[in-house]
Amino acid sequence: MSKYILNRITIEQLEHWEEYRPKQTVFQTSSWLKFLVMDQQIDPVIIELSDGEHVKGIFVGGIVKKFGIKILGSPFEGWMTCDMGFIVIAQDFDYKKAVLAVRKYAFKDLKCHFVQIIDKNIPDSIDIEHVKKEYITDLRLDLKDDIEHIFAGFKKTTRKMIRQFTRRGAMIRSVDFDEKFALEFYDELKDVFFKQNLKPPYGKEKILHMTRCLNKDLVHVLQVIEPQGKIIASSITLGLNEWSYTMQTASYREYQKYLPNETLRWETIKYWKSKGCTHCDFCGYREYKLKFNPHIVKVPVLIMERVPGLIYTKKKAKKLITFFRKIRGLIQR
Repeated sequence: MSKYILNRITIEQLEHWEEYRPKQTVFQTSSWLKFLVMDQQIDPVIIELSDGEHVKGIFVGGIVKKFGIKILGSPFEGWMTCDMGFIVIAQDFDYKKAVLAVRKYAFKDLKCHFVQIIDKNIPDSIDIEHVKKEYITDLRLDLKDDIEHIFAGFKKTTRKMIRQFTRRGAMIRSVDFDEKFALEFYDELKDVFFKQNLKPPYGKEKILHMTRCLNKDLVHVLQVIEPQGKIIASSITLGLNEWSYTMQTASYREYQKYLPNETLRWETIKYWKSKGCTHCDFCGYREYKLKFNPHIVKVPVLIMERVPGLIYTKKKAKKLITFFRKIRGLIQR
C-alpha cells in the first residue's frame, strides 16, 4: 500500500481551498479553526495528503497541551466540536492510509503523545493495528424527505406543541449572531443548568469568541419573544453543505408555558433544509431529542497513544471533571 505524502498548510491556505467549495462540514472550515485558536489556544494542524501529484484529502485538527501531555485532537473534548477529521477531495481517498499517515506525522514529527479523530465519514469497518476504536452515540435526522413527512415523524405531543406555539402569543425571530445575542443566550443557559444544580460547562466568553470568528453564513440563531416583549428562549445552529448541527438551545423555566423549545428546533430544521442541508446532527444523545424521530447512530472515535496508559487516564479524568462540576453546582446554589 503506497503512502500518502504530507504537506502541512496554514489557515490562510485552507481558506484558498475553500474558494473551490470542497465538501466540508462547519467544523472543518478556516472559520471554525480561528474560533478554536481564540477559544482553546490550539496550534492548528492542517495537512494536505497527496499521492505526489494530486491532493486526495485534507486533515483538519489542532494541538493542545493538557497536564504536560501533547494532544493532536480532531477534535478533542471541550472544543464544542462534533467531528473534524478529513476533507475528502478525491473519490479514491483512502481513510486507512490517511489515518496511518497522520498518526506517524503526529508521533514522529509533531512529538504528540495522543491522537484522537472523530469523522462521521470514516467507515466503521476500518481496522488499524494499534488504533483503538471507541464509539459515541449520536442522533441524526434525515432532511432529504419532504418537510411534511419530516414533521409527521415527530411524536404526536411534539407536533401538538409546535401547532400551539403561535396560539399562545409568543413569536420567533431571526437575529444577528453578535455580542448582544451571546450575552442574552448565556443568561438563558445559566437558567437551564441551574435547574440541574449545575453551572454551564463553559463561560460566556466561548459564545463571544464564536461571534467574533465564525462566518455569518455558517450560523443561524433564533429568539423567542413572549407577548410583553421579553426574550424567553434562543437557539444556535450551524450548517454547511450537507450537514447542519443543532448546537445549543436555552430557555427560561418560568416561560415554558409558551412551548418555545420544540418550535425553535422545528424552525431550524426547516431553515437548514431550505439551504440545501440533507442531514441534521443533534449533537449528542439526549432522551428528550428522540421526540423528533432521529436515527440513533454509533460514530467511531479513533484513539492513538504513544505512551501506554494515556487512554485509561483520559477516561478517569473525564469522570472526575463531571463529578466536580456537579459538586460545584450544589455548593454555589
